[in-house]
Amino acid sequence: MLINPKMQLKYAMYYAGIAVVSLLMLNALVGYFLVELVNYSGVAEPGTGIGEIFVRTLVHNREVVAAAVGTIAMLYLIFAVILMKNVVGPVRALTRHIEELKKGNYDVKTTLRKGDELTALRDALNELSDALKAREAGDSQTKKVV
Repeated sequence: MLINPKMQLKYAMYYAGIAVVSLLMLNALVGYFLVELVNYSGVAEPGTGIGEIFVRTLVHNREVVAAAVGTIAMLYLIFAVILMKNVVGPVRALTRHIEELKKGNYDVKTTLRKGDELTALRDALNELSDALKAREAGDSQTKKVV
């Protein structure tokens, strides 16, 4: 199997964890905001519309909203960096390996950092390089004999 099921599970768990934390933070933010909205509506002048109360409450608590949104954005950024480091980097290295094979360069070997994903695919490509090199060497020996 070229894509490790453990890798898929690991990234699914990362994403699920970030989603849960984001939802919990959003829930806490909404709860905080509703309490503030109720508190502010109690001191607002009679006849003030809910829209105006909402906007004033939002403006009054913009630091809290900005902190929550910023924290959620940072969580997703961290996830993206982890994904880039462990998946996209190895995919690029494997793509370069395939390009070299297409050019007929069978001496190429791909190395990945320890802990990178897709090591099974790297191993398969390295084995393919060896097999193609051996086949080419065998074909050239056959041509020399003939």
